[in-house]
Amino acid sequence: MTPSALCPACEWTSEDAPATASSGPCPRCGAALLDPRLERLRLLSVIKAHHRLPPAPRREATPAREPSEIERLILADRPIEAMKRHRQLTGASLKQAKDHVEAVAAKLRGEHAPIAPDTREESAHGNVLVWLFAAFVLSAIAAMWLWNR
Repeated sequence: MTPSALCPACEWTSEDAPATASSGPCPRCGAALLDPRLERLRLLSVIKAHHRLPPAPRREATPAREPSEIERLILADRPIEAMKRHRQLTGASLKQAKDHVEAVAAKLRGEHAPIAPDTREESAHGNVLVWLFAAFVLSAIAAMWLWNR
């Protein structure tokens, strides 16, 4: 239940003595009593006034940038020339230039760039499994030979 009056000095509430009027002095310390609803409204207005900030600056739209020379060549459907120009500008290898042009073309189409295949030899794990299987088979053959002996 919300108290009907509140003393700002000693925090006395009229719930402590319901017969006391909500206006007038506090029976405990003599300070003026506050109506809790009005006090809440006052606090809210103080908080709102305190936190009032100037409006956020509006962001202007970023101007559209001109496509680079490589992007223009890609858009003109001349990927080989785009690769040559990329190599001239950066000194990249043919494979690096091809990968770059493909990634830029995919970005321009709005697609994700294809993930380059892993160049590591896949047989690293496969070789281990093959050798383990071969060792198992040989040990089984040796065990059968020893058992029949």
